[in-house]
Amino acid sequence: FSSVRDIKPVFYPGREDLVGRQMARAENYCHFPMFLFGVLALFALMLLAFTLLDRFAALWVSSFYAFYPHILELSRWVKEDIVLLFFVALALYYLWKGLNADHGSRSEFFSFILASLFVGLAQATKWYAGMFFVFVGFVLIAKHWDSFKSVTYKLLSLADKSFHRESSQHQKHFLIVGILSIVTFITAVLAFFQFSLKNFFDTLNAYR
Repeated sequence: FSSVRDIKPVFYPGREDLVGRQMARAENYCHFPMFLFGVLALFALMLLAFTLLDRFAALWVSSFYAFYPHILELSRWVKEDIVLLFFVALALYYLWKGLNADHGSRSEFFSFILASLFVGLAQATKWYAGMFFVFVGFVLIAKHWDSFKSVTYKLLSLADKSFHRESSQHQKHFLIVGILSIVTFITAVLAFFQFSLKNFFDTLNAYR
């Protein structure tokens, strides 16, 4: 948890992992974020469970994660995995909300943006989490499949230009949500690297 300048060019949080004697001797300010995100991750998982499942199944899943040994272990380690779990759970929650929201609604717009934000934060926490953004893109395209096809045909100059006004509005909404989701994801990732592509690629090369 040193400042960014102290660990340049390696911007990854939680590196190097504190294990063994180093973990036991770590100051409280090192352990506190792990405890905090452990509790937050549990609430995020409960929120996701009660959204997707019936009450009994959600309680079972919540209890399983609350007392699962590996989750408790991650909450004790000074490591970034429990932070990743929190961001991914929230990303999936808002992605589900966006999928089930009405087409063109404010709820759909903000849900996809928030899903992209939390995936970006997860990506900045651990590299492989970026794959979830591909999933966000697939969900958005699947929901707006007709708009996606129309926009693609337009870009390839294969479509008839006589679109209905209603269809054009749907296409515009799809493009706005898609572009802003990409911008939000990139911004969330680069915020951890002082908005510097050099810092980003230096860190990427350090962990190859």
